[in-house]
Amino acid sequence: MAPSAEPGAPATPRMVPLAQDAREAMVEFGRDMQASQQEAGGLLCSAFGKARGTALRLSLVLEHLWWCAGEGTTPPPTVISRPAFLAAAHFVADYLMPMAERVFGDAGIRAVDRNATTLARWIVNRTGFAGGSNS
Repeated sequence: MAPSAEPGAPATPRMVPLAQDAREAMVEFGRDMQASQQEAGGLLCSAFGKARGTALRLSLVLEHLWWCAGEGTTPPPTVISRPAFLAAAHFVADYLMPMAERVFGDAGIRAVDRNATTLARWIVNRTGFAGGSNS
């Protein structure tokens, strides 16, 4: 937030855009998450859909944390760098999304696969057929 020039006036948001090379990384990351979203179902599908925005917000936090960890004499960041976005994307892809898969478990299975599993259980329970060969 940028302080107001007028005393007592509220602070205003400060826009911090992505650097051009970070935008390219975000587009690629978004494509990867969209491909994973096509294979997911239910709540997991929604999590993959939100992954790009999560990485973007996290990259801004990382950029400011790195700035705070510095000397503290420089002005705040004016752009989100490629390294900040890549670090955030790596965290989202390699930690948050696998955790989402574990949390959502059965809810992450596509409806058609869940229905097939339900039908298979019904057949096994109704007929006693559990598959395999008995020869």
